Amino acid sequence: AAVTVRDSAWMPPTDGHDGVQVPHCLYSFATPPDGLARTSAEELSWLLQAYMNGGHLDGQTLLQSETVAQILSDQNVPFADGEPAAYRQGLTWRRFDDPVLGTVWGHSGADPGISTLMTFRPKDRRGVIVLTNSSGGAGTATEIARRVFAE
Repeated sequence: AAVTVRDSAWMPPTDGHDGVQVPHCLYSFATPPDGLARTSAEELSWLLQAYMNGGHLDGQTLLQSETVAQILSDQNVPFADGEPAAYRQGLTWRRFDDPVLGTVWGHSGADPGISTLMTFRPKDRRGVIVLTNSSGGAGTATEIARRVFAE
């Protein structure tokens, strides 16, 4: 289905930091895992808790422990030049070894008008979910998560 653009003359700012605020259309890109999945932060937190607990939540098995172990294991994915060596790719999850925060697993995303992050630190099972209506990219969500982990 075609998307109707309200102002066909509008172009995004080239630097993205000039303070221009432009309303975005309803986010529903035809990529079901990210564009059409609908959930709340609370519901998403249940999935994150299951990851942190080896697949279990409140006595229920949501994911097999073997599945969680596979998802949170290094898949030896080669990275593009310039990516930090501290990143490791699991199955859709990335591991980042931060000198201050320690090992953190998570996944971020951004599309027009949306910036998200779901991440956790295995050593103390502290997790963070950030859902924003911002085009600031994953950097905004990452900064929020770092502040939570630092407390």
